Amino acid sequence: MYDLNPLIGGYMDAHRHTMSPDEQKEKAALAQQGDKAARDALVTDNLRLVASAAGAFELCGVDFDDIFQEGCMALMNAIDLYRPMYNRCFSTYAYDKIRWGISRAVIKTGSMIRSPLHIKELYYKIMRIRPGLACELGREATIAELAAETGASEKNIKLALQSGESLLSLEYEMREPDGISFMELIPDTSMPDIEETVIRNHLKELVHAAVRTCLDDREYKMLTILSSLAQEESRSISAATTWGHRKRFADGKEMVPFGSFLGYDRGENGELVINSEQAEVVRKIYSLFLDGYSCFSIAKRLTAEDIPTPMGKKEWKNTTVQSILTNVKYKGDALLQKTYTVDFKTKEKAINRGEVQQYYVS
Repeated sequence: MYDLNPLIGGYMDAHRHTMSPDEQKEKAALAQQGDKAARDALVTDNLRLVASAAGAFELCGVDFDDIFQEGCMALMNAIDLYRPMYNRCFSTYAYDKIRWGISRAVIKTGSMIRSPLHIKELYYKIMRIRPGLACELGREATIAELAAETGASEKNIKLALQSGESLLSLEYEMREPDGISFMELIPDTSMPDIEETVIRNHLKELVHAAVRTCLDDREYKMLTILSSLAQEESRSISAATTWGHRKRFADGKEMVPFGSFLGYDRGENGELVINSEQAEVVRKIYSLFLDGYSCFSIAKRLTAEDIPTPMGKKEWKNTTVQSILTNVKYKGDALLQKTYTVDFKTKEKAINRGEVQQYYVS
């Protein structure tokens, strides 16, 4: 069954259940009035009940002493909440509270990844019936067989089994004597791809060799000079374009992507013109959000009503709704220079996290 701490086991053997249901009601009433002796007596009389409830959680990955302690705390809470006038046996009432208290504690401390209470309880139930099913069937039970035995859906069975999977640290060494850890197998996306770099350098060498073969020294020098001038011209154009954008940002002039900006059209002179039909959709999104709807619920509702997205698609995503709700332009403001160009040659862009100056226009 389960292993009790020797001290707890010995204490419980010396304090067995002796009170009748009526005596428990009387002790509970006295305990609620502040009688410490009555509270202690009622707790002592129900310690075996706590151990019985805690035994159901022996496979949860938490020490039994901790589970037992949580059960005792739940028992004392049950004494405060018990109502004798409802004519319900105290032990029956306390057992439910003890199981609930232990379940909550196990969910918080028993796993690195938290799962809903009913999923965790289903996992413990599966762990209890799995050995019996394996003996009966002569093999491991399938998902469908576990679902039939527990009365749960196959989807919840899968979720429950996943919630009980053990986790490994990134520092875990996979094999000896090399001692390779998971961390060493994760690619570093900030570094250039080695294979791609080797291929690119090899192509450069092939092109360089082909050019040297086809051209004499004078022609090769001329080509090198022209390439340098072209690269410098590209750098100059990029710098001028960047300066123009930043000057426009500093002046408070925003470049609006009208193709994906719901609620507005481009005017004759490039100004914002309200699109009445789309504006109703924007108002509806904000109204539903203020009424307590989540982004996912709003997206689902807009899709059901056949309202097109800002890009003209039929299906709304919760990220699209979230981008509209967090867009400062809908309150008359604008955040400028949210991205910047990292390399003028590759035109690679990156999110501006303080590398260059941003502008907030209101």
